[in-house]
Amino acid sequence: MPKSNPTRQFLHAGLHSTDEVELYLSLTRIKSDNKIAALHDYLVRGVNISKAAGMNGVDVKDLRDCREQLNKVAVVVDALVDLRLNRGYLTTPK
Repeated sequence: MPKSNPTRQFLHAGLHSTDEVELYLSLTRIKSDNKIAALHDYLVRGVNISKAAGMNGVDVKDLRDCREQLNKVAVVVDALVDLRLNRGYLTTPK
């Protein structure tokens, strides 16, 4: 089984769609509306993580923990997609 590097950052401020973030969230236990809103502000809108936390009443450490949890999910999803592409189960768009 391929090993993924859990410290590799897949999630960056302002570079993700709402749909992508919602799919990643569906694979976590993150359920707080405030944390989800703060993650959206950070990942979709590109708001600084400290500011996103403050705007949504979330402790910045908690938001960083949520980002790390979401990043771990993204690492696994990326590894699965790579595995499927390498085995020919998926094809890239032309």
